[in-house]
Amino acid sequence: VQRGTLNFTGTGTQPLSAVDPNKSFVLVSCSTVTGDLTYNYNDYFRAQLLSATSLEIGMGTAPDPRDCDWQVVEYQNTSVQRGTGTLGTTVASSGPITISSVDTTKSFVHVTGRVTDAALATGPNFARARLTSATTIEIDRGATGTTLDYAWEVVSFTDGTTVQSGNRTFGTADTSLTATISAD
Repeated sequence: VQRGTLNFTGTGTQPLSAVDPNKSFVLVSCSTVTGDLTYNYNDYFRAQLLSATSLEIGMGTAPDPRDCDWQVVEYQNTSVQRGTGTLGTTVASSGPITISSVDTTKSFVHVTGRVTDAALATGPNFARARLTSATTIEIDRGATGTTLDYAWEVVSFTDGTTVQSGNRTFGTADTSLTATISAD
């Protein structure tokens, strides 16, 4: 595991010690600027492994400087697929994205996305990634109105590790929901 903090404005690139991109995935969290009390376009980020030695993190249009904590996890018992795309201002779903076949009980998909429009709405900015079959994923969102550039990774474990997944729908009065998982 390699980790660090990248401070940048717009798009930042982090040099890495060489990793195997086919066995490595990216985890990132970014902070807001002190005093920024509005959750909007400049609070979203897209992270992608550009090569074996380079990680890119990008924010929305003309954002303030940000600190993003990043980790690149190289795990020998995995296979990783990745890609990027864009949902235009009127597009809610990527539709099916074809991937190499995976065991859905041993795989997960995650997505990061940046908004390139200075819209104040938050709904169009949240992306969801789902494994819809062993050979397809889908990136979607609940509302439209902004352009969303996204990066996805499908991580498949090749050892005994298993993955459980599901979908919960929040009602307007819900502040939390519980998902039931089995004890494997």
